[in-house]
Amino acid sequence: MNRYYCIFVFLALFVCSAVADDFDREVNLKGKWRFEPGDDAAYAKPDYDDSHWELIKVPSAWEEQGFPGYDGFAWYRKSFNLSDDLEKERLILNLGYIDDVDELFINGKKLGGKGMFPPNTRTAHNELRLYELPKSYLNFDKRNVIAIRVYDYTSHGGIKDGDDIGIYSCKENFTFTEHDLAGSWKFSPGDDESWASPDFNDSDWKEITAPGVWETQGFPDYDGFAWYRKKIDFDKKDKDTKFILVLGMIDDFDEVYFNGVKIGHTGPVYREQYPETKHFNWKRVRYYFIPSHLIRWDKDNTLAVCVYDVLGDGGILYGPLAIVTRDQYKWMQRKHNRSKNFIEQIFE
Repeated sequence: MNRYYCIFVFLALFVCSAVADDFDREVNLKGKWRFEPGDDAAYAKPDYDDSHWELIKVPSAWEEQGFPGYDGFAWYRKSFNLSDDLEKERLILNLGYIDDVDELFINGKKLGGKGMFPPNTRTAHNELRLYELPKSYLNFDKRNVIAIRVYDYTSHGGIKDGDDIGIYSCKENFTFTEHDLAGSWKFSPGDDESWASPDFNDSDWKEITAPGVWETQGFPDYDGFAWYRKKIDFDKKDKDTKFILVLGMIDDFDEVYFNGVKIGHTGPVYREQYPETKHFNWKRVRYYFIPSHLIRWDKDNTLAVCVYDVLGDGGILYGPLAIVTRDQYKWMQRKHNRSKNFIEQIFE
């Protein structure tokens, strides 16, 4: 599905509309970055001292900046600040094109990546790096650190293309601040229907970032069943509000449970016979109504998502991920309809 990736500039962000004027570049990331050949997990830490690293230009291949013929691992680092007034905006990181494989960290937390590192190397040099920034990963009105682990195995390497590299805000009349679901989720490959229960103990599950493919977060080439889980709090003052769950785009099929009760699904999830599909379920944004009687106002609520991936990238791929009111949902649908015909033409 990589050949469709650039179209997700529209799909992943359609709630902001497909009109470029709806986006403002808040942080320009073009220019000098710290750079170091080699590989060390400590380089991802926000407090790591990179003052002795080289300064190189982004975007531009590292071979053109004093590292001729170098293939292998290297790291980029850059600091940036975000003002407090951006805390209520959706923020999107555009890193352009990276050759060949990357792994992205924001303030020491892994956000995602593209391609596959050795030994099962797979290039992603032609895939646009576009990431939604979870609020829980960011520091507002103080320093943030981007760290990018890159692997190049042939020709030019590094953050080499992209005129619009930077952090963008989406200016709209509502935000996902209260029920923003982007960020860390509990995750386990496999399938067990007891995992839908709010009483299930998932403390030994791995944490991964959603939205983001699971192949780049420790599960390379994995196809089949997997589950996501997340705890959510609701304020009693919202008891009269109707809520809609927005789960972005999922590859390929999903069943969604709220406090152990199934509230919806997209595509068939067969447990006795694995499905094959010719339908692009992964390009559909998931919306599910949350019945008010299922919400626990006095304790944590559990959202559990069963995903079945047939082939290629798997998981909760792209945002938005949030719980919104019905009025917000109606607004999102109007935005969706503005770009629907364009998107459908792309996938014909």
